Parts: sequence; structure tokens; C-alpha cells
Amino acid sequence: MLNFVRGSAREPGGNLLVFCHVRGFNPVQPGGNIIVCNVVVSYASAGQKHFPVVVFPPSSLAGEQEFEELLALNPHYDVVQIETFEIPGDSDENEYIKERLDGFNRCVMEYVEVCRASIHGRVQRVRTEAGQPLLSDEKSSLDALEQLLESQDRDGRRIELRRVLRHMEIHYPHYDVRNLERVVMSTGYEDPNDISRLYIKKFRAIEREAYEEAAHLHARIRSLDPLADR
Repeated sequence: MLNFVRGSAREPGGNLLVFCHVRGFNPVQPGGNIIVCNVVVSYASAGQKHFPVVVFPPSSLAGEQEFEELLALNPHYDVVQIETFEIPGDSDENEYIKERLDGFNRCVMEYVEVCRASIHGRVQRVRTEAGQPLLSDEKSSLDALEQLLESQDRDGRRIELRRVLRHMEIHYPHYDVRNLERVVMSTGYEDPNDISRLYIKKFRAIEREAYEEAAHLHARIRSLDPLADR
């Protein structure tokens, strides 16, 4: 089981520091008292239940002060401590290092599984709490977006609206959802609802591959929203 000294297995952030203290010989850099390694798990393809992981080369730190300075650079690190690195006097150095690397790899695999379980639970919880249809394809995403934009509960819809917009930005980048988000979240438009309805009509036209109609709608949007960049 992972020994979290910051963060938790219930809600991992995907950016992990694994560290251990060193007694005696430090194979990363002689004289360093701490070995630390950064592990990053990507959530970009979490919807497909795929969690690529990058393990960066280990670094050596002089001591606790340098380690605390590193942690201060990113308050959102998950931090896991592993067993102190100390080559026993009666052990082969290479064999001991191999054993520690095997243990570290198991630690990485466990963290990936912790992330997988947490993200699955969070996705299901968000969908349940929001009461929105699953964003399983392009049409259902547009339906959810239009439903949210038509909602009268403007304050209550903001979090869910951002979720749908982020989903579309990742999976359907041919929609300029950033422009729509700027309009909806801004108070600098006389009637942002009018513009948002035009965006929905344009998105529907793009989905039908009616690109001439989409271009005409975008021209109307530009007349109302000069900051529209696509």
C-alpha cells in the first residue's frame, strides 16, 4: 500500500513525487541524502479508460530543506515515501539496486491503478449529480450543451457547462467552444443568450456538414462578437 505523506489514494491528482532517504552510497549522486522521482499519469484519455504514465529520471537532493523547496513549487503534488535506500553490507550492490527498482515500478503501477479507480468514481459521480445524459457521442454532447445553455438556473449550470465544454474541446476540437465559453461566462455582451444560440445553430450545421450554413452563421456571430477568432 502506498504511503502518502501528501495527497491521498481517494483523489490522486496524477502528479506524483516518490522519495526516499539515503543512508550511505547514493547511486544517483554521491552525497545526496534524498532520492526523488516524478511520475505523471495523464487523464487526457480517461474517457477511454487509458492512463499513459511518464516516469522522469530520478534526482538527488542534498536534504530536507531542498526537498521542502521542491514541494513548495507545486502544492498539488501527491507525495509518497518509500523505504530508505541503504545497501546492506552483506548484499551485492547491483542486486540491491535491481530489487529497489522493481519495488519502485510496483509503486508506479499501484499509483496508476489508484488514479484509474479514482477517476472512474469521479466521472460517475459527476454524471449522477449533474443528471445529464452520458456524453457518449457528438450528438449527445451537443444536446447536453444546448440543454445547459437554455437552463434558467444560470448560476447552477456553470460547473456542468464547463465540464461539457472541456469534453467537447478534447474530443471534438472542430467546434470553437472556447469562443462560446467566453461569451457565456462574460457579462460584457448586451444579450449573450442570442450569441450562444447562434453558436449552437452553427455547431449543429457543422455536425450535419452544412459548412456553407455554418459560415453564414459565423459571419452573424462575428457581427455581434468581434472577438470570435474562428
